[in-house]
Amino acid sequence: MTENKKEVKIASGIVLALLLIYTIYSFIFSFRTIKESVKNVISITSVNELKEVLSESSENIGDHVAFHDRFIDGYGMINRILGKNEINNFGIITDEVGMMYYGSVYVSPLDDVDEIVDNTARLADMVHEQGKDFVVVLPPSKILYGVSEVDCDLPLNNPNPRMDKYLWGLQQRQIDTIDLRNPFVESGLPIEELFFKTDHHWTAQGAFIGTSYFVDKLNEKYGYNLDPDNYYRNLDNYNIVRYYDKMLGTHGRNSGLPYSGVDDFDIITLKDFENTDFSYEDKDSSGNGDYREGTAIDALYDWVQLDDPTDYKQNLYAIYLHSITSHETMINKNNPDGLKVVVCRDSYFSPMTVFMAPMVGEVDLYYGQDAEGKEGFLDRIEEGDYDLVVLEIYPYNIKYKTVDLFGDD
Repeated sequence: MTENKKEVKIASGIVLALLLIYTIYSFIFSFRTIKESVKNVISITSVNELKEVLSESSENIGDHVAFHDRFIDGYGMINRILGKNEINNFGIITDEVGMMYYGSVYVSPLDDVDEIVDNTARLADMVHEQGKDFVVVLPPSKILYGVSEVDCDLPLNNPNPRMDKYLWGLQQRQIDTIDLRNPFVESGLPIEELFFKTDHHWTAQGAFIGTSYFVDKLNEKYGYNLDPDNYYRNLDNYNIVRYYDKMLGTHGRNSGLPYSGVDDFDIITLKDFENTDFSYEDKDSSGNGDYREGTAIDALYDWVQLDDPTDYKQNLYAIYLHSITSHETMINKNNPDGLKVVVCRDSYFSPMTVFMAPMVGEVDLYYGQDAEGKEGFLDRIEEGDYDLVVLEIYPYNIKYKTVDLFGDD
């Protein structure tokens, strides 16, 4: 009996020693991420911001622990063998065609939407005081009624009720809105052609459909007459190159490649790209950035994203423009007197910018989840050198953090 206790203590000691070594190694491995998280916590100004910073910091640190990818893959393989349609305690839910959705055992609250509407209205007032046009654009989520095959009785993180209340509130204030769910439903395409299975983003074809509808509505609302010949909104005038089994999205990276599988990825480019002339520049919060110019192929696509074959590190979606930064500027040199658009946006607007680029003169992009991006956005509004201001919000980003700088203080 004493001998058994001694063996258990030795085994426990070995396990604890290995765990300690792994913990120390992981701390060193993720030290830079921890340091950045501490800086973010120090700079918070509200309780809402504290909650979001803590949540994001926890996720970022978790993503940078040692051997992260191998642990995730092993976890995903076990869940696949067990035949589970949910993973991470309903953090992700999978439907019958393998489409992955955000899950949640909690219903998203609606009581803060009124304040978000108020702040959006203040932004609209700023723009209208300049005598310019203002519109709020909302892309769809994958939980798309009439298209998605997911069982809505499951504990999904469904943003549609918040989206509906937000749109209704804006319409009551007579603020122009464009709901991009409509063209997706009307397209008649299955959900897997509109969204990636392993990611929350829309596909290139989905982004093209959204952009075409967006331009249609701008012409209808403001009489812009963009793309009068309907050339740039006709997919027949584009080349489509498909990269098979090339993209692993956010959901796939969180659940493991053996569980999620891999998506195909389409790159859509103008056939007549030789006659285009653009410049593109981005800057992050440190002032570092990238500059490209030339044809649409040279300036609007970040081809370096194809160079990294590592599934967990590649970001193929960023081939359209670049990985999102605080401020980006796209200029169409062939249309110097064209429409000047200023956008407070998230990642959904990257491919939209590429597809609408030939139809306008300039697009200035500011990241709506970044304080410096929003401050630059407000400075640009005060300058007044633009024709249209767009607030683009992905449904899951209808939250105070997106509009916190547009308040009354």
